[in-house]
Amino acid sequence: MTAQYLRSLSLVVADSSGEGIDLSNLRVRFHVRRGDTQTPNSMNARVYNLSAATAAQIENEFTQI
Repeated sequence: MTAQYLRSLSLVVADSSGEGIDLSNLRVRFHVRRGDTQTPNSMNARVYNLSAATAAQIENEFTQI
């Protein structure tokens, strides 16, 4: 993988109160799609090497990225 100079990422999944977990230390792959005036921007993030318990917690408890 190519090193990107001075780039960093932060990925936090949280519930409605703002409490959550920071996934920034894991390998994350982003795909961001820019919308137009009638369509919002969208993002797909793939997180690698999640434990089954963490993946289940993300699916069931967290609502915000």
